[in-house]
Amino acid sequence: MSVSSFPLRQRRSARVILFSPTNDVLLIRFVVVRSDGMFAFWAALGGEVEHNESDLVAAQRELREELNLVLDLEGPVHASMAQFEHNGASVLSTDVFFVARCGRDAPCLQAFTEEERAVIRDSRWWTLREIETTRENVFPRDLSIVVERMLQQ
Repeated sequence: MSVSSFPLRQRRSARVILFSPTNDVLLIRFVVVRSDGMFAFWAALGGEVEHNESDLVAAQRELREELNLVLDLEGPVHASMAQFEHNGASVLSTDVFFVARCGRDAPCLQAFTEEERAVIRDSRWWTLREIETTRENVFPRDLSIVVERMLQQ
């Protein structure tokens, strides 16, 4: 079944590109059930912006909820759109990205909601080269370009 055959839901998400002192990027591995089976992917931490919440406040909340971190965020530095299947709906998501830095040992991956506990599997630090060359699904698809641009600033 194609994504376009599901009811369309629009959502806005706030995400954080988290850099280590050596410029590696922390990505979280998700495994979700779709109509065509299991789908695994890596993505920058983040989630849906709640009603009456700014993008920045949502990014700060997601950072606390998913990694137990309170950090200064810069941005937004990037935005992307993607359409995908989620919970029986076709979601058109606009993701707004912020940037932060922390030590490699600082993040403590934790699933805050029951839905997160069902789909979050792992986290790890990626080099820019690994992001560019992986055969795994990484979102946003242009993450390596965004990271490279951030590192040149």
